[in-house]
Amino acid sequence: MSVALDSSGVNIRPATTQDVEAIAILSHQLGYPVSTIAIEQRLYQILSDSNHIIYVATGLDDRAIAWIHAYTYHSLLTDFHAEIGGLVVAPSDRGTGIGRKLLHQVESWAKIRRCQSILVRSNIVRSAAHHFYQKCGYSRVKTSLVFHKVLLHDDL
Repeated sequence: MSVALDSSGVNIRPATTQDVEAIAILSHQLGYPVSTIAIEQRLYQILSDSNHIIYVATGLDDRAIAWIHAYTYHSLLTDFHAEIGGLVVAPSDRGTGIGRKLLHQVESWAKIRRCQSILVRSNIVRSAAHHFYQKCGYSRVKTSLVFHKVLLHDDL
């Protein structure tokens, strides 16, 4: 199942349900406190959808030290493209090239699916992430606001 192994011992592979705990911990570090149970439920659904991919970077112990999630996206307004739903590298492993390797893996995945481009959204306060994406060849195309509404479901 291994996708790429480099001389530093970093392995890039598709995520599995055995990565749930590590993905949850890394998500907290990104600023998204998500329970392990929620990650497990979401991962189960995502892994069964061929329009999505999650890769993890692992160390020699095969424990995830970084992850990236991407999915293909159809829109009336844009060409067929992929969007990165999240990318996080453990703080102790940042600046080592792991994020770039994960991006390259997703770019290859998107090309195989004939995507025209890749979109990534980044919070305006994450200046280090903006610099990272620009160094990886991504261009800033707009600044926008995000609106959110919680939907309440009636028990019928």
